[in-house]
Order: sequence, then C-alpha cells, then structure tokens
Amino acid sequence: MQSIDQLLASAFAAPSGKRRGGDPPKKPEGNPGKKARHDVRCYHCHKLGQNMAMPQAEEVSGRVGQVEGRLDRLEGRLDRFEGRLDRLEGVVQELVAWTRNFDAAAAAAVAAEADAEAAAAEAAATAAEARAAAAAATGNED
Repeated sequence: MQSIDQLLASAFAAPSGKRRGGDPPKKPEGNPGKKARHDVRCYHCHKLGQNMAMPQAEEVSGRVGQVEGRLDRLEGRLDRFEGRLDRLEGVVQELVAWTRNFDAAAAAAVAAEADAEAAAAEAAATAAEARAAAAAATGNED
C-alpha cells in the first residue's frame, strides 16, 4: 500500500522514456486522407513524446471560470426542478384531499343507501299492515 506522498509523486512525475502501447500507429491504407489514431499523452499540448505539461495559471483560472459557470447553470436547473417539485407536491396534496372527500362521500352514500333500504322495508311493512287492516275492515263490514 502506497502512502499519499508516493501516490502524488508518481502522479506528477515525468513519464519514463519507455513508450506505452506498442508500435507507433500506422496510416490506414484504404483512405490516405484519414489521420492515424494516436495516443494523446499530454493533455496540454496534445503531442506525443513530450512530458506532461503543467497548465499555466491563466488556463487554470479559465477552467475555474468555466466550472463556476456550469455550476451556476446547474444551480438554476436545480431551482427550476425544486419549483416543479413544489407544484407537484401541491397537486398530490389536492388529490389526497379529493380522495378523502370522495371516500367520505362514498361512505355517506352507502349509509344513505342503507337508510333508504331500511325505510323502504319499513314502508313495505306499514303497507302490509294497512292492507291487512283494510282487509279486516272490509271483511268485518260484510
């Protein structure tokens, strides 16, 4: 296991003279205008065979500015998404309230239906009693 100092030293050390990747790239035979693929060893100058060039302070500050700009854009996106999330939470709360009202209305409708059935049964019983009383009254008069 390497220490942090060793890792940093190996990361910033100049590359050895040994070439990585085997043979140098060759131009494709079929298309002479096409460039050959190659390793880019140096991100600064994009030339093979040169040591890793450290970026200059102007480049670093430029990159920092680009990153800050990207961060600002991402923060703006985050704010927009948070606003959308708040609106969606409001819609969900309205739906939950509507569902609760619907459930309460459905329960009241079931209770009203049961009351109506009970009243209808009571009315049928009363009608049966009235018919029986009417039959008894007409039977007594004859």
